[in-house]
Amino acid sequence: MERRSVELADTLVCRSAHLLRWMREAGYALPARSFVWPGPFPAPARPPQATAAAARAEPDGAKLEEVVFFGRLEPCRGLDLFIRAIDRLARRGRAPGRIVFLDRRPGRRGVPRLVRGSARRWPAEVRTITGFGFEEAVVYLSRPGRLAVMTSLLENSSMAVAACLREGIPFVATGTGGTPEFVAPACRARVLVAPDHVAIGERIAELAGAPLRAALPPLDAGRAREVWSQWHAQAAPFEAAAGRFARRARATGSETPLVTACVVHHERPDLVRMAVDSVRAQDYPALETVLVDDGSESAAARAALDAIETDFGTRGWRVIRQENRYPGAARNAAAAVARDEWLLFLDDDDVLFPDAVSRLVGAARFSGADCVTAARVHFSGDGDPRVGTPPRDRLVRFIGAARGWCRFANVAGGACALVRRAAFDAVGGFTEDYGVALEDMEFFNRLDRAGFRIEPFPDPVYYYRRQPASISSMMSDPRSAEASRVRASSTYVAGLPGEERAFALHTLFLLHDDPLKASVRRVLRSLGMLHRIT
Repeated sequence: MERRSVELADTLVCRSAHLLRWMREAGYALPARSFVWPGPFPAPARPPQATAAAARAEPDGAKLEEVVFFGRLEPCRGLDLFIRAIDRLARRGRAPGRIVFLDRRPGRRGVPRLVRGSARRWPAEVRTITGFGFEEAVVYLSRPGRLAVMTSLLENSSMAVAACLREGIPFVATGTGGTPEFVAPACRARVLVAPDHVAIGERIAELAGAPLRAALPPLDAGRAREVWSQWHAQAAPFEAAAGRFARRARATGSETPLVTACVVHHERPDLVRMAVDSVRAQDYPALETVLVDDGSESAAARAALDAIETDFGTRGWRVIRQENRYPGAARNAAAAVARDEWLLFLDDDDVLFPDAVSRLVGAARFSGADCVTAARVHFSGDGDPRVGTPPRDRLVRFIGAARGWCRFANVAGGACALVRRAAFDAVGGFTEDYGVALEDMEFFNRLDRAGFRIEPFPDPVYYYRRQPASISSMMSDPRSAEASRVRASSTYVAGLPGEERAFALHTLFLLHDDPLKASVRRVLRSLGMLHRIT
């Protein structure tokens, strides 16, 4: 979501050059106007009587009395680095007299075992404070003689460092990521250290023998705020955005491109009637429909199809009947006879909102996407969701083709999606493995891998019926679930050499959520390794 918000922006303003550089190296499609402006530090969000200045009893220059670990009590915040630094000082008889762990998350309950075990080894008074909010923590740190220590392994724009600079709080921080950019060059050597427990411990010991001094920011806060206000006051960025919208609207061709609704059905006559009726009710004028029956044999299903086929004949729409070959094959059969530029896929248990097609086409025209998925409303039961009070078990939104997650779950969207015909043909449509699910997830992954653009429409445009007998229930069978996951993930491992492909597949299954794998996930996350594997 962060990547997409950046890529969809007209202007990108980063608080650190580190973040802008990272995004470029990660391959983000950044807007043409992307620049760095640290901006003003945020003003205190608390009443004047509670400010840090009011909490100070003495000017800067007090001797070190208390070392405070300022941050979440987690490995990624350098908790183990800090503990090893204090351990080393304790072994050498140089440990501070008072040590506080200040977790700046309000409502935190419990203290990590690592903290409790380590504290018993230190010849110091040790406290843990976990109930403060951020501003309360800042007020606490502002008392004379307290040194804030922030040992994060990586920071873009550290709010903890910003708060210390804003309030004149003495601190030591690891100089990782964008943190050095927030400190005046003349102060960096004094307050920034390498992410190494030896360097952290030595710096704390050095400061214990001299008066504490606060660091300075690189910019004057008043001047930074003035420049930032002037930028917001100018009209050019907003006029440019309006012009871009107008140019894009003019460049997308026909306002009503032809769309074929590809409906697939198997042995659910009552449901397919509702699905087809929702297609008939669309307010989009350039729409045709192809219904593929995937091997229904019951008399009720055949009677429903006969009635639908009679109606379709008057509209120039088509019904195709085939042997049971599963949804992927049924969708491909519908697409094979479609004559239009866009394909809208719809299962027989889905029910469209009346403006579904027009909204998806509008989104495709505006964004230039090759595929537009949509949010949906989940409901249960056999009734028509459009009758009476619309049911709403829950609203499900998708985030799009996020490669960090689309190997494990369908985050791109449901099978009800608008797809450009050229993109569909380029990737060969859906695969047709019989008895294997997640063909829609695999299809979206192949579109993404081939470089086609998938955009999720954020508002719901259809009802999704949750049924215990649906194909997704196959995922409760371990063998079917394994085959389906291999299918969905195959796009991203197909080009790897044999051993690397085996490792990748093993890793993918290692990260799914049965109890054993969940415990492995927790271990990897605690070691900071999960993001590297994914």
